[in-house]
Amino acid sequence: FGSSCVAPHCRGLAGRHLRAMPLVKTQKNRAYYKRFQVKPRRRREGKTDYKARLNMLRQDKNKYATPKHRFAVRFTNSQVVCQISRPTMQGDIIECMASSAELPLLGCRVGLKNYAAAYCTGLLLARRMLKSLNMDKTYKGVEEVDGEEFHVEEDEEGDRKPFKCVLDVGIRRTTLGNRVFGALKGAVDGGLHVPHSVKKFPGFTKSEGKGQDDKYDAEAHKEKIIAGHVCDYMEAMKENDEEKYKRHFSKYLDAGLDGDALEDMLLATHKAIRADPTFRGLARLTKKDGGKKRKLLPATKVAAKSSSYKAKNTRNGQVITTNSGTYTRPIKLSLAQRKDRVAQKWEAFRSKIAAAQVDEDDE
Repeated sequence: FGSSCVAPHCRGLAGRHLRAMPLVKTQKNRAYYKRFQVKPRRRREGKTDYKARLNMLRQDKNKYATPKHRFAVRFTNSQVVCQISRPTMQGDIIECMASSAELPLLGCRVGLKNYAAAYCTGLLLARRMLKSLNMDKTYKGVEEVDGEEFHVEEDEEGDRKPFKCVLDVGIRRTTLGNRVFGALKGAVDGGLHVPHSVKKFPGFTKSEGKGQDDKYDAEAHKEKIIAGHVCDYMEAMKENDEEKYKRHFSKYLDAGLDGDALEDMLLATHKAIRADPTFRGLARLTKKDGGKKRKLLPATKVAAKSSSYKAKNTRNGQVITTNSGTYTRPIKLSLAQRKDRVAQKWEAFRSKIAAAQVDEDDE
């Protein structure tokens, strides 16, 4: 090693410590930082997988300007949110949205983020979307829950094709039996065309060896949809530790729900969704009792304007007076007026410079 390999402030000690100090290669040097590109904000926050998003948004060139809809499923600490959106250059546009916070107004009062609630939310979104497109009577989907594999494009009838969208799971792991597939099953049974297979549904068993067929138990999937696993857990906990059972399922007991009543409640919710999927309101957590009480907030209605109402807008220069108040809006100038305005500014600037020059000469 020569002295050029040692830092300038350490060259005096090079002879004494050179053998003990290994050569450390600089990994992130100036050239690295000059070429460093900051990742997008939602990538830095861990919210968006842009590679998966690009694959979902990619559209064929011969389908220019044809919207490619996504069926997005997201879970919060207290509810399930499902949306149908389409991308634009300005950002995503939400075509339709449903939340499990609406389910208490439809009959499902507890368990708003489990597998059964995800199914109800997906079913609600599908029926609401098809009703907005006047396709709810053409594509009814599966009217009674059975857990069987269903694809709406196979039952296509009429002139209009089924509404197609692709599943968007965000950054969630697509494990077997994940709740996002409960929302997917609800949307498919509701009449939407979402390409999928049964490989991620509860009740699917992969073949153990080559040449064997995979197995799918539709009854096991149906038990998850009607919260059969919740009923079994309630009964097991009640037998083992009744005090914990009363504490853990206090909201269920307050609503008077046990195993059979829970199943009946969910089936009644499915019928209520199909009867009228329009937005009715939300069930929000209030601040009373530590934010643990849900308060039903009905949908706000826009007051209809009377037939005698007439908008009166009068303009006086840049001031516009309306029925509700006044606001300022600049008057648009013509090209000649804009050129004249620039010439006036130049003339004022030249006059200012000339005055400053005269003051310097006088001094």
